[in-house]
Amino acid sequence: MAKTFRIAIVGGGIGGLTLAVALRQRGMEADVYEQAQELAEIGAAVALSANSTRELRRLGMGDALATVSILSPASSSTATGATAAASRRTRFVRT
Repeated sequence: MAKTFRIAIVGGGIGGLTLAVALRQRGMEADVYEQAQELAEIGAAVALSANSTRELRRLGMGDALATVSILSPASSSTATGATAAASRRTRFVRT
């Protein structure tokens, strides 16, 4: 009998949500644990490197990223709430 794993991701930020999406695309389920009552923009900007932007696009979040992004003069992406769209497909567990 195949062993099933339960994957816990602590933190619902960009890294945690991106990991949850990547795992789901590989057929693995994960629970994301976040202490905040809801995911919302807090007024801060997030700078994403070219490598992280490429990975988000590879995971299918390119369109969502583009809707919330502003290109800086240095041609890097600045985004607020870029992974929020992915959170709609992720199961959250309140801590």
